[in-house]
Amino acid sequence: MPTPRLWSFALLLIAFFSAQAQEGKPVSLLSDLPEEAQTRISAVLGRDHSTYSARQDGSSIRITNPGQHLTAKFDEHGVTLQDGRANWAFSIEFVGYGTSVQHLPSVTPRAHQNRVEYRRGNLLEWYVNGPAGLEQGFTLDRPSTHPKDQPISVVMSLSGDLAATLDDSKTRLRLNNPQKLVDLQYGSLTAYDAVGKQLPAWLELQGNNLSLNVSDDGAQYPVVIDPTIKQFKLLNSNPSNGDDLGYASAISGNTIVVGSPGAYVDTVECGAAFVFVKPSSGWANMTESAKLVPSDCADGDEFGSSVAISGNNIAVGAPDHPSSTRVGKGYYYTKPPVTGWSGTLTEFASLGNGSVNGAVYGTSVAISGQDVLVGSPGENTAYLLVCATNVGSCGLDAKFYGVTASSAFGTAVAVNGFNFVVTDPWATVGTNQFQGAAYAFSYLGHNTWSRATLTSSDGGFLDEMGASVAMTNNTIVVGCPYCGLGHVLTAGAAYVYTKPATGNWVDATQTAKLTSSDGVQGDELGFSVAVSGNIIVAGAPLKNIGNNATQGEAYVYISSGAWSDRTESIRLIASDGQRFDSFGQSVGISGAVGIVGANFGKNGNLNLVTGSEYLFMQ
Repeated sequence: MPTPRLWSFALLLIAFFSAQAQEGKPVSLLSDLPEEAQTRISAVLGRDHSTYSARQDGSSIRITNPGQHLTAKFDEHGVTLQDGRANWAFSIEFVGYGTSVQHLPSVTPRAHQNRVEYRRGNLLEWYVNGPAGLEQGFTLDRPSTHPKDQPISVVMSLSGDLAATLDDSKTRLRLNNPQKLVDLQYGSLTAYDAVGKQLPAWLELQGNNLSLNVSDDGAQYPVVIDPTIKQFKLLNSNPSNGDDLGYASAISGNTIVVGSPGAYVDTVECGAAFVFVKPSSGWANMTESAKLVPSDCADGDEFGSSVAISGNNIAVGAPDHPSSTRVGKGYYYTKPPVTGWSGTLTEFASLGNGSVNGAVYGTSVAISGQDVLVGSPGENTAYLLVCATNVGSCGLDAKFYGVTASSAFGTAVAVNGFNFVVTDPWATVGTNQFQGAAYAFSYLGHNTWSRATLTSSDGGFLDEMGASVAMTNNTIVVGCPYCGLGHVLTAGAAYVYTKPATGNWVDATQTAKLTSSDGVQGDELGFSVAVSGNIIVAGAPLKNIGNNATQGEAYVYISSGAWSDRTESIRLIASDGQRFDSFGQSVGISGAVGIVGANFGKNGNLNLVTGSEYLFMQ
């Protein structure tokens, strides 16, 4: 008998009632809902708030979702949804392949926190409640035999006083009662296999029976699915072997910039940066909208080794310019007012260069509005510049130096408004050489800044904390890829620091330490970090995935309140990941959209090691 295998898929079930509906006007359609239904984040937040918890009510289980004006009752007969004006009920009746389906027995549901489950033999039916809505999913042990050329089918029996209509894509269901001004949206249907490959999935509606269908042709088993995350791949339109696309990444709103230090400009390998702009139809697999290049392109410049974006402004570093001396240089770009990010663009202004050979000025860049911070670790310095678009130049505002000589102050930088942070992974802390530290600066006025030293309470020799850094108003995240996890060396970690509520940054050890639940030696978690609101992403580019050495992985951490020591909430891998991809070399996040660079990723169409960028959307 074949080994039992798994497949799984899920839907997001959202009841959406606008203020207009309560005023007696027609409710909004699905197009008015946020495009990125933040279901996975919603599930984590729902778990941490009792409002979304499942509660036993006699022989049944009840949940409420105040944001969606929704209540749900779970019992052995199925699920009933109600909003006070109408109700809709369904139960899972059959499962199988095509027309060869088996009737499922009634079972009693079980609840834990904000999750409700039905276990019917090989089928696990589950529901997760959170701010974005009620998520429904299924996990099935595949039958040992099944008819060929027929899809997997789960058949639901529908009842209630809402009329069901299937949309043209056959992935969403609209449930409507015009008399009671009720408009529920059921969808979207997605399915993935064990390596994240999306499987064809669609709905069929026949009378009161709704069939959820999935084609598992070519699927790899067993299946481990995260059905609520969409994944897209961003590529260079004219790739070459060794482009290193994804070496550096940054995102701001609907614009992404990706560094490619090995890219060619005409026949010169000086590097480039590629800008991707969200299409009006939404993110998709795509190539760049614009290519950024330096006006003084020279072979070996490594332009694109660092990138940063803030609104319409982009900074790019070329730390090896010129390659003979590695002084380094920075470049500043602004979005053209008429054509936008399109075509091939040279810099709007120079960000200057280092002052000594080997300065590697531009190893790191950060930007906030028109303020740009450039790291120059070879001279133990960070430069703060202000760029004036009306005169097309960037002027030096201040220079900051490492605490001790022979350090690497400027290896990573981040800026947010009048605050910024500079790391020095070679800093000595106590008696621990190369333990690493980060330095947070707060503007005090009159061209003066306070300086606070951020260290790790459990740091040690050669940790090199500060390989990466990210910052928001009140939070700094510092990557430590060589940190240990217990007795496991170089598993990596990320340290979180929270700004005091009463003032500027002060000397401190971490508020929280973020680690991985599956960390092993050499993962190097924290090689890259990013933060947006209550979400942190950390890359582990040397993580082995199955038999794929250094395929790489990224870890997502979500907090519903104050940060505390924890392991990841979500793990991200590339759906087409292969050996040596280094997925997690760079990361970025803006709202519910995360990006991950894999600078040794393969271009499947050309079989070249070009590098690639992945976009994950809730």
